Amino acid sequence: MINLKLIDITELSVDAIVNAANEELQPGGGVCGAIFAKAGYEKLVKACEEIGHCKTGDARITSGFKLKARYIIHAVGPVYIDGHHNERELLFNAYDNSMILARKCGLKSIAFPLISAGIYGYPKKEAFMVAYEALNKYEDMNITLTVIDQYTYNLGYKLYEDFKRDLLSLGNTPLPPHINREPEPEDAECYQTIFASKEGAVVAPAAGCNFSREIMKWMEIKGIKSGYITLHSSLGMFREIDVEDLSKHKTDSEQMEVNEEVSKLFNETNASGHRICAVGTTTLRALETASTANGMIKPFEGWTNKFIFPPYNFTTANCLISKLQMPMSTMLMNQCAFGGYDVVMKAYEVAIEEKYKFVFYGDSIFILPD
Repeated sequence: MINLKLIDITELSVDAIVNAANEELQPGGGVCGAIFAKAGYEKLVKACEEIGHCKTGDARITSGFKLKARYIIHAVGPVYIDGHHNERELLFNAYDNSMILARKCGLKSIAFPLISAGIYGYPKKEAFMVAYEALNKYEDMNITLTVIDQYTYNLGYKLYEDFKRDLLSLGNTPLPPHINREPEPEDAECYQTIFASKEGAVVAPAAGCNFSREIMKWMEIKGIKSGYITLHSSLGMFREIDVEDLSKHKTDSEQMEVNEEVSKLFNETNASGHRICAVGTTTLRALETASTANGMIKPFEGWTNKFIFPPYNFTTANCLISKLQMPMSTMLMNQCAFGGYDVVMKAYEVAIEEKYKFVFYGDSIFILPD
């Protein structure tokens, strides 16, 4: 999923940001100049000089130096002449080669500017369409497309909505691989939480799908407060752990947001000694990413590849609602870390004996650690 944002690209905490570069990889104006300034002018100039030249449509990578991003990918887009000098192909290649390079380097989150749409003169509408076409196939990557003015954002948003509508008309609800059947019409509604509000996840957060409007209203009447965070779950959720040493398992980076309102509610609840329940291992992982040393959380917007496994000292939630998970999954490791391996495994033995249903459309487990 591509996330369109009206934001300064140099402020993003991602694996890599893309610089709309020139063939000589020299400092330019606009976004390029801002990237050089924020990264550290002298060090980035030296790194680019060591690379030398990059032809139009290609990409090179350097350190991010002082940026929040770990790396800078320098992609050279075409100067727009009249649309009949291979501009579209070259622009597509600039995006595609950036993604190929990012994947080769093991990166999972990447942010782009709208390449060639500034002083290189590429018409913005056409530039957006090339970007969407080139980037949309990388569904396992977390991609942000950034712009710096409201007009361009509005244009890009409308074009993306049209693009998305056409795309959705060609596909079906993306049921997880353990559901061995074709999607049905009701899956479009059932395979989602009732409180989902932001697009970006490849898979729906399973635990939250147990909450109906009636349950939410009952919780409100009982005085149970609710807060909502965002974590765009990726296909990495379904990747089995295939290493004996869990510290060597690599998880995908996923975009998340914990806003000021949720942070305030969490910290007030925690300080008053009330119980905090995380709905899903996804939520728990996001809270732990946003946690501070004193058991509170702070607002956070960025990416996380946090993999929680035993032993782990949790500092945020003190109870967890989660689905019964598949063996060898990161979610099961998360549950074992939270509730204790022996206790969680005993619960799974009971679930199997009682023929409980597992995973997305299955039953849940409620964990209260000692």
